[in-house]
Amino acid sequence: MTAGVTCAAGATTSTTGRSVLRVTLSGTALGADSLLTAGETVTYDVQVRVPSPLSISSSHTNNASIVAYTVPTTDGRAGATSAVYQPSGSLADPTAPNAPAANASASVFLPGSVVGKTIDSTSVTEAGNNAATQATVGETVTYTYSATVPAKTTVFRGALTDTLPTGGRLTGLTVVSSSVPGATVSTYSSGSGGTCAPLAGVACLDTTTGALSLPPVYTNPSTTAWTVSVTVTARVANAAGNTHGSTLTNTAELRSRNTAAATTDVLRGTASAAATVVLPTVSVTKSPLNGSGAPVDPLPVGTGQTITYRLTAAQTATNRPRRTTRSSSTACPWG
Repeated sequence: MTAGVTCAAGATTSTTGRSVLRVTLSGTALGADSLLTAGETVTYDVQVRVPSPLSISSSHTNNASIVAYTVPTTDGRAGATSAVYQPSGSLADPTAPNAPAANASASVFLPGSVVGKTIDSTSVTEAGNNAATQATVGETVTYTYSATVPAKTTVFRGALTDTLPTGGRLTGLTVVSSSVPGATVSTYSSGSGGTCAPLAGVACLDTTTGALSLPPVYTNPSTTAWTVSVTVTARVANAAGNTHGSTLTNTAELRSRNTAAATTDVLRGTASAAATVVLPTVSVTKSPLNGSGAPVDPLPVGTGQTITYRLTAAQTATNRPRRTTRSSSTACPWG
């Protein structure tokens, strides 16, 4: 340890639970005259090592205080002693401060996770339903949701989930694949009563919901970011909310805790992907035909005359093709 430097656990209210580095600057450390005079500065560099594990998205503040300084007397009295000043609000928690506060702080942080969500593909490509994010009733959509774990960071009790739209608009979720670097993945089905508890080096994937639970302390020791991911498929249901042009949006979330002992889940990031529902949009027209076979509406007729009506069904040109057309006619307008 450098002369004049001591390191110990905090002993004041301001430093309890923290390590404290105490530095005494005197003599030539204050300059050739051993004094810090007006306009002079003294620089002292301190190196500390960031401990592991520490959570993603965490910020860590280092506080500094001048807790005391000595000013020599200048009145020329023989045997006069120097005056000691204790700034207010310092880390030493002085009970009788006699100088203005002299405090500073600086922070470092661990980067957060980037959550991603993509539509990888849809199962049908046809006229009016050929965009990567278009789907019709009965079609399956493949999604991948992911989260990064930055280098040299830790996720405590992490859970990556994907929330499907309400109203049963997407059904039949099926897990296709998953990836958790540095760990194995154990699958289970909560819908069938299955359970799984994440362990060191073992993640749990619920095949009913697609929820991925990471190991309790999941640390990336490498120099590059890791990406955990899940790929699933879901089917567009014949539900009331799935009208033509409506949007199917589902959102992935990553939650974790600040420490291994913490009990509160913190939202670390979200990402959404949207598919547009495409359905046939049909219309019908109906007209009576005159003697030449031309539609005329209204058509002058007489009693006992046979009338031919023409019904014409059409579909919006930009919509997906209909598979079946069924037409009907209203009853005759007379009794």
